[in-house]
Amino acid sequence: MPAVALAAAALFLRDVTSLLYGIAIAQAAAVVFAARRQQRAGARAAETGVPRVTPTLLGRIALPSTWVLVIVAVLTHEPVLRWWACVLFGLTLSAWPLVRWNLARVEVARATDRRARVDAPCGLELRVEHRGRGTARGLVVDDRVGPWTRPVALQALFDRVPGRGSVTARTTVVMERRGWKRFRPVRLSTRFPLGFFEASVDLAAPCEVLVRPREGRPTPALLARLRGATVEQASSNTQLGTDEFHGLRAWRLGDDPRRIHWRTSARRGIVTYVERRDEGFGDVVVALARCPARGPEADRRFEAAVSIAATVVRAALRDRLRVRLVLGEPGAPTPRRVRGRGGLELALDALSEVKADGARRPLAALTALLRRGPATVVWVCASAEATLPETLADAGAPDALVLAADAPALARHVRGIR
Repeated sequence: MPAVALAAAALFLRDVTSLLYGIAIAQAAAVVFAARRQQRAGARAAETGVPRVTPTLLGRIALPSTWVLVIVAVLTHEPVLRWWACVLFGLTLSAWPLVRWNLARVEVARATDRRARVDAPCGLELRVEHRGRGTARGLVVDDRVGPWTRPVALQALFDRVPGRGSVTARTTVVMERRGWKRFRPVRLSTRFPLGFFEASVDLAAPCEVLVRPREGRPTPALLARLRGATVEQASSNTQLGTDEFHGLRAWRLGDDPRRIHWRTSARRGIVTYVERRDEGFGDVVVALARCPARGPEADRRFEAAVSIAATVVRAALRDRLRVRLVLGEPGAPTPRRVRGRGGLELALDALSEVKADGARRPLAALTALLRRGPATVVWVCASAEATLPETLADAGAPDALVLAADAPALARHVRGIR
């Protein structure tokens, strides 16, 4: 296209007749180019990595205007007007390859946090790398993050990317649904120079993050039940831990730093740990029941139940209790033992991917687990059924704590879920 424009300009300055011939060639080339562009855009619109060049609003106005200016210059026989018409016509047509070259050899990469949580900020990094020698200017990255995020799309402007270098932009997004979040392709575009054309290309820039469920706040009543207190003891006003002192010992790796007795540690010269009477209490079994119903409301209740289970698991682990998580997965019916920080991470990952259409009641794994010894059972479900107490009694857990997502009494044990 630049060669056609220059040939037309040379003929234009030499002879009017030759000028008309050159204009006809330029117009024909432009028409053929436009037709081929539309055909390719229709065939490759959904492809990733295929660059596209389309005229902008300014370009759609400039191209016909320059053609009209050329015709007027031919009819008026004004040398200055003909010279300016030639310059504008050449610049307009030369903008197409220039804007395409500005986008060549430019790549986009994305990176996020390894894990995220619902309704919590998640870091997102956009890196634009230019593998060419020149400098790329005026690059725009449109990141269509997708649904169930805030914001659903974002835009980053990179004024200058040096040759064989990169520029990075960082921001945060908020996920609204748990599970694996796979980002959509990004669109890289530019209108540099002149702004007559826009070159764009869709790049995969693969990126994914595992979104964990929202967590609430455990109440003192829940902590008391997790330690094996009865309903009456959990409902009393006595503070947990006032009469549980057992003795002092040297602090070991993995102990709760909140139980360090600093005065004794300063006197003895070693870190001293406060040991309670209930250090050897049995397991806390958190069983997540599936939701037999279907629909938006049922899905909302099940998501709340998953959040409740995550809250209970973290609260029990923080209180130095042994925790087992029963999900009733068809492929993994064995209860998950949650130990330390690593065990909590694995448990939260499992809760992030659990589906409502699995085994509805993990009773088989729960019954087998209770045969080994006593445990505090926390049954988490989307809605409590009338036959649930009898079912849990048959499974060996008549005193299980039932936390239903739709129960008004949920706030006595877990808050911040609804």
